[in-house]
Amino acid sequence: MGAFMNISTLWLADSTRIDWEAGERALAAFKCPADGFPEDSPLSGSFLEDVILEAYAKENATTDAQRKNHVDALTRPAFELVRESVENGSSEVAEIRHGGWRVFASGGLTHSDPATDFADAIDTLDGTGILEAAGFNPSHQEIEVVTHSHKHGVDLSAHRPGTAEARLVAIARESWTDINHRSDVPDEPPEDDLEAVQIYIDCQPAGSYLGSELLPIGA
Repeated sequence: MGAFMNISTLWLADSTRIDWEAGERALAAFKCPADGFPEDSPLSGSFLEDVILEAYAKENATTDAQRKNHVDALTRPAFELVRESVENGSSEVAEIRHGGWRVFASGGLTHSDPATDFADAIDTLDGTGILEAAGFNPSHQEIEVVTHSHKHGVDLSAHRPGTAEARLVAIARESWTDINHRSDVPDEPPEDDLEAVQIYIDCQPAGSYLGSELLPIGA
């Protein structure tokens, strides 16, 4: 339910110790050949590859050391921003703990919202294996995020895929007084849960948002 959200996420088990040193080693080893990534690489044809190759051409990077400097100029600041935000917190990042998992989410409710620096950093490192080396984003994981934006702020909650409906229903019923002043809305929510959620979503106040989105994590 709800519009597609422009949110980037990091995900790891609550029991996992983030291994920043392993991430540093992966960062040090990461490179892009002079003619781009191999065709079987997830980064082949990517935006990151385009930016790197453009820098190679612009600066006439002809040696391995020169090319590595350009790669590091893009990836190292992104890695350091992620580390700083995760370790010390950031107003751009919502940390969610649920069901034995930690999720770090950042972004906007729609694609028209500007990306955050944290989201840009995650997107820059996507496919490089650097954050995965540090323990983030176990393969083939998904999370369903419920977002409720209202006059007091934004609430986020994380759920296993297919289990977010109860949270949507609870929010719609708890917030019914936000919409029941309208002539086309009943004083009390209907008995049917899905109907109550849909009425609330259709009639929620201007500037408010209620929805869920299934977000892929890892490969």
